[in-house]
Amino acid sequence: MRVLLPILIVAFAAPAAAQTVDGPGATQLSDTLSRYVGKTAFEKGIVKVAADGDAYRIDFDFNRIASLFPPQDMVKYEVSSYGLRVKPLADGTWQVDGALSPDGWVEISQPPMKQRFQWTVSDGKMSGVFDPTLGAFSSATGSHSGIKLVTEAPTGRGETSYGAGTVSISGTKSANGGIDFTSKQVMADFVQSQNVVDPENNTNFPMEMKAASLSLDANGTGYKWGSLLDMLAFAVTNNDEAKVKANQAELKSLLSAALPLWEHVDGTYGFSDLSVTTPVGIFRTGKAGVSVAMDGIRQNGSLGYAIKLSELEVASFFLPAWAPALIPTEVDLNFSGTNLNLEEPARKMIESFDLNQDPPVPVAVTDAIEAEFIANPPKIVLAKSAIRNADTEFVVEGEMVFPDGKPVMDATIEAAGFDKAVATLQAAAPNDQQVAEVLPALAMVKGFGRALPDGRLLWAVNVRADGSVFVNGTMIKPADPVPMPEPPQ
Repeated sequence: MRVLLPILIVAFAAPAAAQTVDGPGATQLSDTLSRYVGKTAFEKGIVKVAADGDAYRIDFDFNRIASLFPPQDMVKYEVSSYGLRVKPLADGTWQVDGALSPDGWVEISQPPMKQRFQWTVSDGKMSGVFDPTLGAFSSATGSHSGIKLVTEAPTGRGETSYGAGTVSISGTKSANGGIDFTSKQVMADFVQSQNVVDPENNTNFPMEMKAASLSLDANGTGYKWGSLLDMLAFAVTNNDEAKVKANQAELKSLLSAALPLWEHVDGTYGFSDLSVTTPVGIFRTGKAGVSVAMDGIRQNGSLGYAIKLSELEVASFFLPAWAPALIPTEVDLNFSGTNLNLEEPARKMIESFDLNQDPPVPVAVTDAIEAEFIANPPKIVLAKSAIRNADTEFVVEGEMVFPDGKPVMDATIEAAGFDKAVATLQAAAPNDQQVAEVLPALAMVKGFGRALPDGRLLWAVNVRADGSVFVNGTMIKPADPVPMPEPPQ
């Protein structure tokens, strides 16, 4: 958020072309900004624009925001002043330079709870080229030597710090409207410590997460940034309930124009040399990554997640002696939801809502949307995923749908080294009653498996709409009883 703050602020300003830097130009820029932050922000001195040599200086005094609200003790804050220097270029774009983020703190008091959040950014700076035709940056870079965030509450204290880092962003006009963007952020020496306190029982649970580096890669296509800015301008102009109700036809038009919000976005968080230390043990992984891919609000959209961990280690006095041999050293999970038909429900709700009625969206519309969702539900897909260590590997893939609310599934599970895992448990069984109780179930599971030519075991699992379950073609659960019709009254 602190990296993107100046970018989001400057994106509000979209002058049409380069101009001579002078007083009238500053007034024009102020008028443009006021469309998105409101004229009151200038009247109260929250935002100021002035000529500064061959550029304009935009200054933000966040502490003056308090003057917009009645005095109250629940929220207190202090944010350092923040400024940007924007220079008009010959091609109609703007060179933008400034700090990466202001420092500050926020304190929320709601008895008996009191919370405090504080953040600092060291040596933070950003520079970029803002393109009015995009309403966003065509390119921008930023850097810092460190970031620190501290949270304090009766339930504990947390501190997160990052070492030196960089960020880069680029944007181009999308072929189908909107913006295509890419971004990359890398930060070194990530440390997060948390001490969770239970005052009633006088206990605490300290935890620390560390990584040599943290990265975030993201990209998207067709991001409707301009439409979102139009909705922000609408909110500034229609700043009370009566105005919104009176102009809801315009609001509907703006909401419809913003769909599908974006065509597709995806991002990946990556950690190197990640460790998590708690009183019950230490978890380590050489590389860890979490990826998210998401379509916009459209027909047959999808939402996908991927989790990849390698070089896993777990150390704990609470683990039994046999456990380390079975703990995975590598995890690769890939699952998604497909057939997400969100566009039609969204458009129906936009077209039918009336803020002068209660409820704003008629019950008949929400009931119809629910019925369509049940009749044509999304599909849960587990793409080929694997959990493995030196001796064993489990590979799983399959699909599940819920027609009329009943699960229907087709999945396959392949295992290599199954007998080695069982042998480890058999050796532990004489000294561990819980392990001994599990062995008969594992023997039954193996009995259902089918041996493949390479020695792996295969389980093909099928769940039918009638409730019956098959493993490798053998029924292990019959269909659910068909309810008898009630006799006529």
